Amino acid sequence: MLGTPQYLTRGGTAKIYRLPGYSLPGEGALIYKEYLPKTRQAAGPALRPGLLALVDFRARLTVGFRAKLDQRAIWPLTVATAPDGQAAGIVIREIPREFFHGSRALEFQHLLNADDDARRAGFPVVDLPTRLLLLSRFAESMKLLHEIDIVFGDVSSKNVAFSLGAKPRIMLVDTDSARRKGTRGAFGAQPHTPMWEPPEALTAKRQLDYYKRLGTGSTGELSKLGHTWQRQTVETDVYKFGLMVVRVLDYGRQRTQNRRPEKARRVLQSRVSGAAARLLDWTLGDDPKERPTMDDWYQTLRGRTVSPKPPGQATRSVPAVRKPDAATRDNTGWRHVPGTGWVKT
Repeated sequence: MLGTPQYLTRGGTAKIYRLPGYSLPGEGALIYKEYLPKTRQAAGPALRPGLLALVDFRARLTVGFRAKLDQRAIWPLTVATAPDGQAAGIVIREIPREFFHGSRALEFQHLLNADDDARRAGFPVVDLPTRLLLLSRFAESMKLLHEIDIVFGDVSSKNVAFSLGAKPRIMLVDTDSARRKGTRGAFGAQPHTPMWEPPEALTAKRQLDYYKRLGTGSTGELSKLGHTWQRQTVETDVYKFGLMVVRVLDYGRQRTQNRRPEKARRVLQSRVSGAAARLLDWTLGDDPKERPTMDDWYQTLRGRTVSPKPPGQATRSVPAVRKPDAATRDNTGWRHVPGTGWVKT
């Protein structure tokens, strides 16, 4: 069915192959992601229907929305079936070459390293205006997913790739763990990537561990805590975006697990707006219901100020009054224009 796959690499959950002898109409070069036996076993019978639901979801999008999704995410295109009738893996588009530096993918995790470490590792050093631009692109992509009722879920610095050059872009990868709101994902209840957990998950995990250690807690309490610990939602997506902002703007050695927003807040205050700095605090709050939306972030990083929202009401955007200044310019040629965002000059 897939021709003769060419082995590329192996990760923690799957083996990756190039598919030179297999094609799908209009999709270009393709990759086969073959799940490891332990991955399939852990996912159980929900794996195949969950993956098929993602494939079907993309197929049912309008041409315009499908194009927008494909510009921003590597989405499952079809599901390969194992002899036992369960899912063996998925076929996806190959990540475009612009998202690589040599043979290595440019993942957001490289933005968390110190500049000197990036140079020694042979990676490009990314300046502050470009970092802000990439975060704006990331916000736009997450906004799109939420508009079409998709929870990305596993937001981490390894699951977002970026390109540089004249038009920097981002690409969401490992989207097979995403799910549509109100449905169960292919991998069921999935724990958060370590060091990217939102506060409500960490609180639930501490309580769960406490009950288990003492051998107390009712079945109902343990079940509820376990659900909260593993539950990924639009609100957890927003929190993890806030962590990404913190770590991309306040980066360096021993900063990859940073949760302290002080420096990132100052950067947003000086390079974007006071509203952006306040939005970061709002995003990192303990109450999921009080977090902003990805549209709030997208509008704010484009130079619009998000007004506070009363509980249960949607946010609205109002034009920013902040004027461009020297802090918004850099010798890269990118400039932040209120009401428009980051533009090339």
